[in-house]
Amino acid sequence: MICRNCGTKVEDNCEVCPICRAKLNEERSEEEIEILDNDWEEFHLEKKKDTAKQRKRKLIAAITALSAAIVGVVILIIVVAFSSVNKSAFASQIEKGEEFWKNADYKSAITAFENAVDKAEDDASKSAALCKLASVYIESGDDNSAIFYYEEAAELGLLNAEDISTLVSLYEKKADLNGIQKLAKTYSSKETESIFEKHLLNQPVFSHKSGTYNELLTVDITTAKNEQIFYTLDNTSATQQSTPYSGALQIGEGTTIVRAVALNADGVLSDEVITTYEVNLNVPVTPVITPETGNYLEASKITFTNVPTNCKAYYTIDGTVPTQDSIEYTKPFDMILGNHVIMAVYVNQYTGISSPVAMKIYDLGINGKFSWAQATGSVMNRLQETGETAEVEGCTLLPVTVCKIGTNDYYIVKCYQQTDAGLKEKGNAYAVDVNTGVAFRAQDNGNNEFNLSGL
Repeated sequence: MICRNCGTKVEDNCEVCPICRAKLNEERSEEEIEILDNDWEEFHLEKKKDTAKQRKRKLIAAITALSAAIVGVVILIIVVAFSSVNKSAFASQIEKGEEFWKNADYKSAITAFENAVDKAEDDASKSAALCKLASVYIESGDDNSAIFYYEEAAELGLLNAEDISTLVSLYEKKADLNGIQKLAKTYSSKETESIFEKHLLNQPVFSHKSGTYNELLTVDITTAKNEQIFYTLDNTSATQQSTPYSGALQIGEGTTIVRAVALNADGVLSDEVITTYEVNLNVPVTPVITPETGNYLEASKITFTNVPTNCKAYYTIDGTVPTQDSIEYTKPFDMILGNHVIMAVYVNQYTGISSPVAMKIYDLGINGKFSWAQATGSVMNRLQETGETAEVEGCTLLPVTVCKIGTNDYYIVKCYQQTDAGLKEKGNAYAVDVNTGVAFRAQDNGNNEFNLSGL
C-alpha cells in the first residue's frame, strides 16, 4: 500500500505511514486515538495469524516436494544401476560365448549367445548376438539353424555386407532363390551389388501389357541381358522344362495367358511373369460419310468421319462394293460432278474383317457456258489432236469438281481405271475452262490446287 499523505510504501491495509499517523494523532482526541490503536493492533495480530498458516502450508509443500525429489533420485539410481548391470550382463555373455566358441565348445557358446540376445537392450546389440549365434551354427554344421538366426537378424535391418554375403551363400547351398531375392529387397545397394548380381535376374519383359485388344497381337519377350526364356500358354507355371522362347508369339482371338521365366548362366531362374491377353475381333463400325445424299450446285468435300485407329478405309465412286483393292481413303476428296454413288468400307488391318458398307448418292451440277458433261469430250478431242490418246486408253474420264485457277473456273477431269474392285484413280488429270471448253493438263500441287500446262 501507499501512504495517502506522503506516498511512501506502508504495510498492507495501512492507509498512512507511522510518521503521518503520529502527526494525525496530534490532531485527534485521546478517544479517537485509542480506537485507531485498537484497530491497528487487531489487523496486525490477524496478519501474524495468517502468516503462521502460510508458513505451515509452505513447510508441508516443501516436505512433499523434497520427498518426491528423493523418490525420483532413488528411481533414477535404480534404473541406471539396472541398465549398467544389464549392459554388463550382455557384454559378459558375449565374452563368455566367444571364449566357448574359441575352444570349440559350441553348445556352451550357443547358450551364452542366446542369453546375450535376451539381455540386449537395442536392435544393434541383438543383431550382433544373433549373427554370432548363426556363425556358431555354421561352424558346427547346422546350416538350417544358421539361416534361421541370420533371418532373425535380417528383420532388424542391420546386417553388414559380410553377414549378407554369408547368408546368400547359405541360400545358394539350399538353392533358395526366393530367400536371396527377398533379402535383396531390403539390402540391395551399391555396396552389396556384387553379392546379389548373379541372382537378381532381369525378369522377362513383354512388348504388350496385359489387357483387352481388338486386334491380333504379335508379342515379343525380352530380358536386359538376353537370358534364356521359357514360357507356357496353357496357364501352367513356367519352368526350365517349359517351351524355350525363340521368337515372337502370335496371340489369337480369345483369352491367352502367357507365363515366362528367365534362366541365367548360373542356372538360376527368375521370378515368373504372367500376362493375360483378351483379344476381341469385333466387326468395325459402319463408315459415316458426309455430306448427306442430295443434289448440289457447289462442289463439296466428301469425308469419312469415324475411321477406327486399327482400320483402313476404302471407297468406290461407281456404286461397286469396295474392298482392300479399292481406292484407299486418306483425306477428304472432291464430290464428283454429275450423278455418282459413293460406297465405303472399313477393314481391320490386323484381322482383315470388314465393316458393313455405307453408301451416299450425290448429284452435282455446276452452271457454265460449257457444261461439265462436255468436259470429258473436250479432253478426248484434244488428246486425239495431239496423238496422246494412249494415256487414257482403257480408262474412264470423269469431271470431278470445279476449281478456280488464276481468274477462271475450270472443270477438273480425272482419269480412272476399271478394276475388279471398281474404278481406281490412275493419276492423270486435266482442266477444262467452263466458259470456253479449252482443255489443259492439270497437276495437283499437293494442296488441292492445280497448275496448268498445255495439252
